[in-house]
Formats: sequence, structure tokens, C-alpha cells
Amino acid sequence: KQWYQRRVRAEKPGLIRGYSDAILTPNLVEFERLFFAMTGRMSQKPPSDGNVLGLCNKLKCTVVVKGSTDLICTRTSEVESSEVLKCVEPASARRCGGQGDILAGAIGLFSFWAKENQKAFDGTPYQCLAAEAACSVVKRANLLAFQKYKRSMITSDMVSMLPQAFEDVFGDIA
Repeated sequence: KQWYQRRVRAEKPGLIRGYSDAILTPNLVEFERLFFAMTGRMSQKPPSDGNVLGLCNKLKCTVVVKGSTDLICTRTSEVESSEVLKCVEPASARRCGGQGDILAGAIGLFSFWAKENQKAFDGTPYQCLAAEAACSVVKRANLLAFQKYKRSMITSDMVSMLPQAFEDVFGDIA
């Protein structure tokens, strides 16, 4: 199923084009495929801000390019996006299989919270806030799990660190 979803996104990106609630989370290889499918050109390696802006504006949705620095770009209306946010939260060099799934779940949760409280923000698109919050928390969970388990860290170790990571990033907001 996951292979099929990746292939559909790369080969038929028009299926999600214009759906402003969509938040895509490609890794670098997936980003290159999507960029090529949408533009007919190869992206720079690593992707430049211009590449991310270009893909985001063509798809008319939010794109979060996962990497050592996550690149976040949102387009929610007919006005083209002109900014790429960078999540520079430190993480370990160790990536776990399933870490992207944790990120996707966190983005979904933060999207719900941000959309429900949209009026509290200064016009910043909720998708952008959700993506930045999720990237920061998941990167922090990665770092905390690595500090505890070192190279033997697995995805469930990261999950157990999410409450502490949330508190580290946002403080005690209860």
C-alpha cells in the first residue's frame, strides 16, 4: 500500500493539486521525483528554497521536505508562497524506519489543533504552524531517544520520548 501511495504521488501529483489541506512529507528522493513530475526538470541536490517554493506553488498545498534541516512551504490560496521555513531543531544522525510515520501523525494532530484555533494566529497558515511544530517535536524526540539508547534506538523509543520532547519544545502549556 505504501509503495502504491508513493507511486501515485510521484506519477499522478494532480490528484492532490489544489487541495490546500494536504501536507506532503517527502524525503529527498521522493521530493526529487515529485519535482520532476511537476516541472520536467531535476531539482538541485539538496533542494534549494526555490525548488521547494516551485513545487509548493505548483501543487498548491503544503510541502515539508524531510532532511537534517526540514524545509516547509505552504500555499493556501491563489497567492503564491514566497517563503520557505526551516526547522533547524537539532536531531541525531540516526534515522529510524517509521520516523516519517511519527512525523505524519504529529502533523495531523498539530493540524487539527492549529485549524481549530486559527483565529489566534496572525494570519500564518495553520498548515505551516502545524508542520513546524511537528518537525520540532519529532526531531527533539529523535535526539532524546538517541541520547538514551544510542545506535540501538528504534522507532518505539522515539514514541516514548514524545511527551518530553513536546514539553522541551513548548514548555508547560497545560
